[in-house]
Amino acid sequence: CDRPNSSGSRPRRAQAWEELHNLCDDITNAKNAIICGDLNASLHGRRPNEEHHIGPHVFGRGLAFLDHKESTQPAHFMDNRRHMVDLLVAQDLLAMNSYFPKGSNRHKITFKPVYNTDMGPPWTPDRYAELDHCMVRRHWRNSVTNIWADPWINVTTDHYMLVINIRQKLKSKELVTKPVSLKGIVVEQDTQE
Repeated sequence: CDRPNSSGSRPRRAQAWEELHNLCDDITNAKNAIICGDLNASLHGRRPNEEHHIGPHVFGRGLAFLDHKESTQPAHFMDNRRHMVDLLVAQDLLAMNSYFPKGSNRHKITFKPVYNTDMGPPWTPDRYAELDHCMVRRHWRNSVTNIWADPWINVTTDHYMLVINIRQKLKSKELVTKPVSLKGIVVEQDTQE
């Protein structure tokens, strides 16, 4: 929860999100900052005021579930979804997972809860979740060309591999030819044959 603990300090979750905000502030907009990993945040749906930062292809239980979940939380509580949306808005980031349609939810899921002992279909939000995300600044959105999860990669974890295709053209360096020198003595190169 985000209520101060008994010692009066802020909880670790809020501190971690604040550190992420500060890290993004330190990176100039001219650089392509791609933030990805386990944010422990399920989007479940896209609210009308979130459409500038979250795409139409959200994996989750829907807005009705999200509304019920948020209405039962204490007033002081700020969950990871709200922290993530705040970061998206403050830094003008896009939740890139939600911008790529998938033929199967199998390519959207990134987490299998421990109570789900059976691996495989059905790939539904009551059995799986999308907790790992990729965020990129709006003006760099074309650098991410696709994202999908691969639940069949054999990694011993409850999270699935998130595969991100990134396209970025690097500026070429101008080649400068320098005269050959031997201990400070410049040797003229013979260009005639």
